[in-house]
Amino acid sequence: MRHAADHLIQLLKRLGVVFGLLALLRGLFLLVHHAQFTVQHPAELVQVLVQGARFDAMTIVVANAPLILLLLLPHPWRGHRHVRRAGLVLFVSVNALLLLLCCIDLPFFGFNGKRITRDVLGHAATGWRELPGFLVRYWWAAGVFAAGVWALVAVARRTSAPFRPDDHRLLGELPVTALSLGAFALLGRGGWQYQGLSPAHAADHVPVALAPLVTNSAFTFGYSLSGPAFTVRRYFDAPELDARMPLAYTLRKDSTDRQWNVVLLVVESLGREYLSTVSGEHAYMPFLDSLSAHALVLTDAYANAERSNKSMCALLAGIPSFTEDAFMNTPYGGNAVDGLGLRLKEMGYTTSFLHGGLNGEYKFDSFSKACGFDRYIGRDEFGDDRHYDGHWGVYDEEFLQFAAERIEEQPQPFCSVVFTLSSHDPFPIPARYKGRFPKGPQDIHESLGYVDMALRRFFASAATRPWQRNTSLVRTGEHRYQ
Repeated sequence: MRHAADHLIQLLKRLGVVFGLLALLRGLFLLVHHAQFTVQHPAELVQVLVQGARFDAMTIVVANAPLILLLLLPHPWRGHRHVRRAGLVLFVSVNALLLLLCCIDLPFFGFNGKRITRDVLGHAATGWRELPGFLVRYWWAAGVFAAGVWALVAVARRTSAPFRPDDHRLLGELPVTALSLGAFALLGRGGWQYQGLSPAHAADHVPVALAPLVTNSAFTFGYSLSGPAFTVRRYFDAPELDARMPLAYTLRKDSTDRQWNVVLLVVESLGREYLSTVSGEHAYMPFLDSLSAHALVLTDAYANAERSNKSMCALLAGIPSFTEDAFMNTPYGGNAVDGLGLRLKEMGYTTSFLHGGLNGEYKFDSFSKACGFDRYIGRDEFGDDRHYDGHWGVYDEEFLQFAAERIEEQPQPFCSVVFTLSSHDPFPIPARYKGRFPKGPQDIHESLGYVDMALRRFFASAATRPWQRNTSLVRTGEHRYQ
């Protein structure tokens, strides 16, 4: 066991130096680009440092995974000089690359406005002639890199003392090895959260404008390599597009004499064919149909995507479905977006996004915060698993009542986006409602009846609350059932 501990200490010393170098580079990054970042309160800076440490730890562990396995897995050749030399070369080369990516962004962020991704390779391929001038102009960044590499070599040499191989004690090392690898695995996904860290998580605990301070350039570059490259599609030239769909408009703060609250109800898998007032077919949602007689109904509306996570990008930030995966899951998910919450905040609104699903599911929580929403309220905030549907989250009936209470807590004017989930495959409904709602030829039909009842109860609850008199309620689907 002593040998395992020795190797672990050696590894921690090396990785600790890398961690310190990335922390120093984050501070230097803020110093160089301080004009682009406004820290309103010291607590924000603390969060930047704390959350940045998570991203740095994840980056280091993932990049150094081969070295970690080489030094921690028990084998009789671990103390051999060739293995030790290979570990030294691997440590210096891998982590020098991490430092290089971060040092490139010290000047490059000012041109690019975001942490580098793999698109920097395209810049390098087309602008290599400018590289000498770039190095001369930004010699100090090259100097920072050289100093970092020197530190890596120094710590590698100081921690490369030979270890006596002992194949008779390998079994005794297993407890230390297992605990160590488990801890590194946790660091390698960024913590206990539902999904591993992605660029979209950078704005979870800090204002979206500070998100580039939380990530590091090695992380964003590495993450960008994990997904497919964007395919550029041009269906119209610019003049034809402007003629067909002019997008330029001015949103005036004084366009109305009062600031209405807004509640946007997004109904999972709500297609027009389920509403008789729109389709002229069977009424699977009679309550929503009844609202049509007292509301403005827009029939020339089209889904922007076929999945919820893509649809939310369109609804909250006007980002169409132009990628194979949702924008929030792409390497560019940490980029600044012009979200609905940010625009409304400029007009004095408080904002919230409410969804009964698992916190972290599809990154709705991270993306809503990136769009400027003040609060995300999900299953964790609901806090009562008696109403968990066993698949996606809280049944709509209970969560919508909970949502009505949380909406009332907000200072006015407010905008709340409420996203339902019970009409999502496999369409669970509480056992007490089995057989109550009509079943149609599709599995979704019975659950739509349940969601319709839950919405009826939500509207009834809202009608008793003071905020309802000054509130516009907007309902929409995000895609139809496939």
